[in-house]
Amino acid sequence: MFEYATLVARDTASLDGNVLKVEFPNCAVLYLHSTKNTPNRMRIEAKAPTGVLPIDVLVMKLQDYTLDDMIEKDLLLLFPFYLFRFSDYILAKCDQDTERLEPVRNDYRRMREHLADLVDKGELSTFYRLTIINLSNIVVENLARNYVNVVKGVQAVMGGKVIETDVKKILKEERVNTERERRRADAAEHKNTILQEELEKVKRQLHEAMLQIDGPKPVQQ
Repeated sequence: MFEYATLVARDTASLDGNVLKVEFPNCAVLYLHSTKNTPNRMRIEAKAPTGVLPIDVLVMKLQDYTLDDMIEKDLLLLFPFYLFRFSDYILAKCDQDTERLEPVRNDYRRMREHLADLVDKGELSTFYRLTIINLSNIVVENLARNYVNVVKGVQAVMGGKVIETDVKKILKEERVNTERERRRADAAEHKNTILQEELEKVKRQLHEAMLQIDGPKPVQQ
């Protein structure tokens, strides 16, 4: 987190006269698991010759956010980690009883529908929608690896290998499009360079023609 904050601060720094202005972004730490002893805030203390610079860091606890909270506050980043809200005991019960599993499946169905709605509204790209879904599948596969029915039930709603294939396909298409745009930009720059050279050539020829028309200037006595 500190490394990320310093990178952002470095990249957004500006020089005002002889003063380098550095602004640290708002930072937060996400706890996927938390207890009553988990703090609500953390602090970074940067020591400098002129003193100590304290930087407060917000602590986010996944258990504090329901699916409604994630949707209302647009916390799409938390979607992939949603299953962390459920204990092993609950996951085991869901694995043994399809009726217990159904509410979990419904939550993931809501996630997928919400992501689709954002794409339809132009507020989210298809790539990021598929990325969130793919990350959700990865978390489910690893966190619930001992609960086969949970993994199958959630992935049946979110999509499994098909989603992963779609993400790779979009990435490939974006790389192709980026390379195509780069080639177009290079071609345009090359063409512009040629035009500039031709323009300079025409200017020289025009200048020489004007000198021939005017003839040599008389020498003043």
